[in-house]
Amino acid sequence: MFFLHLLLGGVVARLMLNSLDGYGYMISFFSASLAVAIYGEMMARISKVPVMIYTIIGILPIIPGRGIYKAMATLYQGDINSFTTYGLETLEMVGAMVMGLMLTSSIVRMFKIRKLLKKCSIWNKRRKTMRQGEFLHKICESIADELYSAECFRELASYFTNEGRELLLNYAQEEVEHAEKN
Repeated sequence: MFFLHLLLGGVVARLMLNSLDGYGYMISFFSASLAVAIYGEMMARISKVPVMIYTIIGILPIIPGRGIYKAMATLYQGDINSFTTYGLETLEMVGAMVMGLMLTSSIVRMFKIRKLLKKCSIWNKRRKTMRQGEFLHKICESIADELYSAECFRELASYFTNEGRELLLNYAQEEVEHAEKN
């Protein structure tokens, strides 16, 4: 049954790609990858497997292999103008696919962070106006008194870049040391 769910992602992508063919390849590839990413996010939650399993299997049927082949064949033949045309067209298709996948992933990640912040009871409406460092400092001050704060710091660290991650991991280490002293 699991394999059927994986294959269904590819079917969804191909149907979306074919149904939007008249709107141009950029829109059809963007929409198809968006549909695959949404399907992957939903099915990953249901079956409790990583999202990438559904996303990779679903995206395979719409990879623009013909464009890659034509670009390489024209390059081999020495026709630079056709190579450039086919190559750029293929890059645009791949770029549209990547944008669809990234958009879905970013939205899902944004909701995960919001849920985590609510779990750690530090949801602050002013967060949009703060810089990342100020926001992280406010987070660390807000949950320092909680019993599970070291766990929250580590979980939050996975959502931030290097500087923010280091700050949160340092706070987590301080909380562990503080808990060991008491």
